[in-house]
Amino acid sequence: MATDFDPYRILEVDASAGQDQIDEAYRRQWASYPRNEAPEARLREIQAAYRILSDPAERRSYDERRASAPSAPTAVAEKPLFESEAAGPKDVPLWTLGDILRAILSVIGVVILGSIPIYLLAIEIAGGSDLVDKDPTALSIVLILSALFQFSALGSAWWFGVRKYKLSLKALGLRRPERGWPWLPFALVIGAMSIVAVYSLSLSAAGIEPDTDLPDAVYDNVLPLTIALILTTLIAPFVEEVFFRGFVYGGLARRFGWVWGAIGSGLLFGAAHIANAGYVYVVPPIIGIGILFAWAYRYSRSLYTSIAAHFLFNLLQMIAVLASR
Repeated sequence: MATDFDPYRILEVDASAGQDQIDEAYRRQWASYPRNEAPEARLREIQAAYRILSDPAERRSYDERRASAPSAPTAVAEKPLFESEAAGPKDVPLWTLGDILRAILSVIGVVILGSIPIYLLAIEIAGGSDLVDKDPTALSIVLILSALFQFSALGSAWWFGVRKYKLSLKALGLRRPERGWPWLPFALVIGAMSIVAVYSLSLSAAGIEPDTDLPDAVYDNVLPLTIALILTTLIAPFVEEVFFRGFVYGGLARRFGWVWGAIGSGLLFGAAHIANAGYVYVVPPIIGIGILFAWAYRYSRSLYTSIAAHFLFNLLQMIAVLASR
């Protein structure tokens, strides 16, 4: 990297530029240098400039040293940022609030458009809309709607995040945990189950018994039960953590801080689980679990901790339901 390193010059912004201008300049510079065409050193230079100017403390320190030694600004800026893989250009979420909104609307659109023919087919097979929950084949087809949501969410996170800004999957949190492995997933499961237990006791005390069970035909027939197990324990933990924590939380936290990012992504996570009227009652603990998992992502700097916890939590829930039947 050059000895006259100047992050303002590299990102082509003024010293008075605000954070939005710096973000936009970084996205513009990064998008103009595809990884398969530009020298790695240039990409690292762009990333180093952004990391300095996007961190208030580092930027203030740089500005102070730049003011006192304008002829040699670089001694401050060279240090960082490539000594660990986690600091590379591929690691910073660049997507905007607009990208997050477009991703959400895309998922909603795919689910709405896809659900119409799928549900009509299920009704045709069952012989009526009131028989869908009792017919194993029709019920298996309806369960595909959940898979439609899962894969459209995964595709949207990739399309509006990774693909659009030419990032690595590490930008979505798919990287080795820096802290908390392997104990953190188990601690998260205990925390999540505690949230559910306290909330369930509160509902019971209020005389509320929400109907959140899947239809009996799911548990009494191999095909729908197999689909439900695969969706619940294998697909949902990975996809939902990538979308709600890696993509939504990652984008919100970058702009508003981790607390508001966790709350915003948790609210969206809860809303996505409203499958019927009975599920309205379970939204609050799901929001709490979403916030807890967002904190775990921040703490470990990896989605693998929350993915593992999500898998264990869903697996234990399914085992408990099956054991109670």
